[in-house]
Amino acid sequence: MVYELEPYIRTVNNLDERKCLSRNNKLEIEVGRHKKKPVDERLCTVCHVVEDEIYFLIDCPKYDDARNSLFVHIQNNCNKFNTLDSKEKTIYLMSTGDDECMKRVSSYVYKCMNQNVNNIERTSQNGSNSHEVGFESY
Repeated sequence: MVYELEPYIRTVNNLDERKCLSRNNKLEIEVGRHKKKPVDERLCTVCHVVEDEIYFLIDCPKYDDARNSLFVHIQNNCNKFNTLDSKEKTIYLMSTGDDECMKRVSSYVYKCMNQNVNNIERTSQNGSNSHEVGFESY
């Protein structure tokens, strides 16, 4: 078996962004794994759906605005992107050979993940249920 580096390792220079693209992230699918929670209990705090990488990247509605902005740029590089299913989109995003696209994806993931962590911390502190995400265009 031949092992190759994932494209994001050679492209994404920001170490914090690179970590978010690896299994070293704060998604419930990973946090719950370390806490030995059953997979069906590793839920998004807003949507109450299993929060795995595909759901986070493609489907979670709390990131729709930021994601739509990113996807406009992705569509310019991959005309068929909007016809892909969620799993295929995730594979494309994480394995694109386009360096600029990969940098945009890593920036999007990093900012969403940090917003996610900040929202969870604020909710825990004040009982609020506000989970809006606002970002500049990608």
